[in-house]
Amino acid sequence: QAREKAQNKQKILDFIVGKDRITNDDVQSFLGVSDATAERYLDELEKQGVLAQKGEKKGVYYQKIS
Repeated sequence: QAREKAQNKQKILDFIVGKDRITNDDVQSFLGVSDATAERYLDELEKQGVLAQKGEKKGVYYQKIS
């Protein structure tokens, strides 16, 4: 399970390349995971300093930190 989580987080990082931003919905659709799982992955990547969360409430999106 930890390996799958790490692979999915890497897929998110690969997915964001060339994009200005991604949302929770993008991750849900791309990986076929639940809202809670997508949020958890994005939160963990944010805590690792790889992504930055922007916006508020319904307008939240994530950008890769260069």
